[in-house]
Amino acid sequence: MNFMRSRAEHLADFLREQIHQRQLPEPLPSTRVWSKQLGVGRPTLETALRQLSREGILSITPRGSRLRLERIQKFRSTHMARQMVRILYRARDFPESQSFMAWIAPLSDRLHFHGIQLTVEKCSDAKLRTIAHAKSRPDQLVFLLGMAGAYQRIFEHSRHAVLVLGEPLPGGTLPFLTDDQNGAVRHATQRLLRRGFSRISLVIAKLTSPGIRQTISLFLSTCSQWPHQPIQPHVTQAPLDLESLRQAFIRLATRIRGKWGFVVVAPVPVGMLMTAILQRGLAIPRDVELAAVLHGREALQLCPAPILYSSSTQRTVTGLVKAALHYFETGRVPALRKRLAVEPA
Repeated sequence: MNFMRSRAEHLADFLREQIHQRQLPEPLPSTRVWSKQLGVGRPTLETALRQLSREGILSITPRGSRLRLERIQKFRSTHMARQMVRILYRARDFPESQSFMAWIAPLSDRLHFHGIQLTVEKCSDAKLRTIAHAKSRPDQLVFLLGMAGAYQRIFEHSRHAVLVLGEPLPGGTLPFLTDDQNGAVRHATQRLLRRGFSRISLVIAKLTSPGIRQTISLFLSTCSQWPHQPIQPHVTQAPLDLESLRQAFIRLATRIRGKWGFVVVAPVPVGMLMTAILQRGLAIPRDVELAAVLHGREALQLCPAPILYSSSTQRTVTGLVKAALHYFETGRVPALRKRLAVEPA
C-alpha cells in the first residue's frame, strides 16, 4: 500500500478490483447504505465513485450509481490479456528507480483492470537500440520515461507505438505527456525573489532529458530579468545515485552564506537536501527557504515543510491510461502533446 495516497484513492482501487472480480451486486447500493457497509464517510465514497466514473467503469445518475457492464465486458475480453505497456528508462539517467515509482503503482492498478500488463524496464544504451530496431508489435505500447533526445529520435524513426513521458525533443513528432516543469520553476523562482532572496539555487537532476537545459536556461533568465538586482543565481545538477547525492548536498550546504533560496526539482529528493542544511546549523525558513517542484504530497510531511509545487500524479495516470486504451482500441497512438499545469500548494 502507498500510504501517501488518499483514502478515496485506496477505496477506488478496492472497488475497481471488486468489479474486476465480479463481486459487486447489481444494482449498486445508495451511497448512504454503501458507505456504512464499507466503513467510510460518504464524501470519501463519492470521491472514489467519481474517479471510477471518469474511467468509464460506472455512471453516476440522480438515482444512484450503476456499472457500465458493456464497457467492463469489453475490457475483459481475452485479447486484452495479451496487451502490454512498456515503460523504458535509461539506467545511466535513473540509477535509483524509487525516484519515479510513486505513480507506477496506481498506473499499474488502472491498466490491470483493463487487462493490460505494465512492465518497467531499466535499459542500457544497447538495449534501447535493440528494442527500437526490433520488429514492432501491435499489442505493445512503449512509454519513454525522461528519455534523451537522441533516443527519442531513434524511436521516432522506428515503427513502434511510442509516447514520451517528459519533455519532448524540440521539433520532434512523438506524442508526449509531461508536467509543466518550466512554468513551476519560473513561478517558484519569482516567489523566492519576491520574498527578498538575492541568492537562489536551482537544484535539478543531472539527466540527458531535453527539458533539463530548457529549465536551467529559464531559471537563469528569470533571475537576470528581475528588476531588483543584483541577483546571484546558482545551478547544481545532481546525480541521482544516493551516495553521490549525499556528498553533493553536503558540499552545497557548506557554501551557504546569508539568506539563500532553493528551487529543488524532482526527482532530486528535497528531504535529503533539507537534512544537509539543518546539519550545518542553518534555520529553515529563517536562513534558507526551499521550493519543491514536482514532488509528491509526501514532501509536505517534512518539518518545516517546503513550498510545494506538487506533481499532477492523478492527472498523469489518467492521461496515460486513456492513451493506452485509445491505442489498443484503434491501433493509433493519440496525438497527445500536453503539459499539465502545476499549481503551488
